[in-house]
Amino acid sequence: MIDSHCHIDLLDNAQEVIDEARKKGMAGIIISAADPNELGNAMSLANANKDFVYVCAGFHPHHVNDYDEEEVEEYIEQINGVKYEIAAIGEIGLDYSGVNDEETKQRQKAIFAKFLKFAIEIQKPVVVHIRDAFDDALEILSNYKPRHVMLHCFSGSEMQLKISLERGYFISFATNVCYTKKHPRLAVQTPLKNMLLETDSPWLEPNEKLRKNSDGDNIKTLTNRPWNIEQSAEIIAGLKKMLAKDVIGATTDNAKRCFGI
Repeated sequence: MIDSHCHIDLLDNAQEVIDEARKKGMAGIIISAADPNELGNAMSLANANKDFVYVCAGFHPHHVNDYDEEEVEEYIEQINGVKYEIAAIGEIGLDYSGVNDEETKQRQKAIFAKFLKFAIEIQKPVVVHIRDAFDDALEILSNYKPRHVMLHCFSGSEMQLKISLERGYFISFATNVCYTKKHPRLAVQTPLKNMLLETDSPWLEPNEKLRKNSDGDNIKTLTNRPWNIEQSAEIIAGLKKMLAKDVIGATTDNAKRCFGI
């Protein structure tokens, strides 16, 4: 099993989580450093756990107003300095959730394009975050051809899924496939050759008892862990009428192919 996208570097006990993942027989964990302040810690974890922990270095669209142009360029130079040590550029992309001003949207688009160009320059795949912005993101992506494209925590429509599959993108399903109605439906329509599994941990806890409060409302917890992709595999296997081990095998091979690990 390979967790294709997580943020366990944000946990105080990240090394303990990594050790537990090894014990559970996982083949790897891919950490996404989505902020300039996260890259150093993520790289330290990768260096301490060679051939098991890998890093993607990117810039989450939510941060576009936290850094000026010079700081973004400095971050790109920082990533360039470790380009032979990282697996991909990401997460990068567009997120219009809660964004009402056009200026912020345009800045997101500009930074997304900047990182796509950079990924092509250093010949790295990209991990793309899209929320409430699929049409714009797919339009921008159509202008670039990175080595591989992984659409992280896919939440688009069936038509957007069709377009993405026609382009050969990898579609990554997070552990919310275990408790939503939309994501299982999309997973059924995604061929195994295009599928990746992720947790986005420590978020998107699949266990209902940990995810809901006493009133039954969903709450944000930091309890999700990389090995929970096995639960996703079981859900998807049931829908596709196949064995979970075959889903795990295919998505593990896909992760290796996507990230060159």
